[in-house]
Amino acid sequence: MHIGVESLITALLIVEDTEVKPQHSVYGKTEFMQLVGITESELQAILADSTNVDKLIELMKADGNLELVTDMNRSKSYL
Repeated sequence: MHIGVESLITALLIVEDTEVKPQHSVYGKTEFMQLVGITESELQAILADSTNVDKLIELMKADGNLELVTDMNRSKSYL
């Protein structure tokens, strides 16, 4: 994901933004999305069973990453 940088993060997951809440206006509703870096094993687990997305997010937040900030140096996989 970044040339010249070794990382287990090889894919991106799109989730609802953890900080910016949906906005309502006369033009309709605007929702904000966030990209979260995930490992190959996490990607494969999600492809095998889409319910693993919720499990992954839950485990990341339980580990203290409440805002789902991507850490390119992360060495563990949650799934």
